[in-house]
Amino acid sequence: MARLNALGLETAITELDVRLRVPPSAADLERQRAIYNGLLSTCLAARNCKTFVSWGFTDKASWVPSAYPGYGAALPFDEQYAAKPAYYGMRAALGG
Repeated sequence: MARLNALGLETAITELDVRLRVPPSAADLERQRAIYNGLLSTCLAARNCKTFVSWGFTDKASWVPSAYPGYGAALPFDEQYAAKPAYYGMRAALGG
């Protein structure tokens, strides 16, 4: 993002999801949390990052299982709409 900013270009993180083999282990969910946290933190720190959007919010409606059999759990909320570690990683990046 720094290189793109130096060129005067805006950036965006869009359609983000981080698919995991299902069922995910605690380590998988922690790694996913770190990715969501790191990407949002990077976007917030970059003057040129104007957008951060995930590809939905709940695993219940995710496209991932149909496209990648054996994978899923890609979004910040599970199929019962309960917050997953990825949600808390983004929340931490936002200062909460």
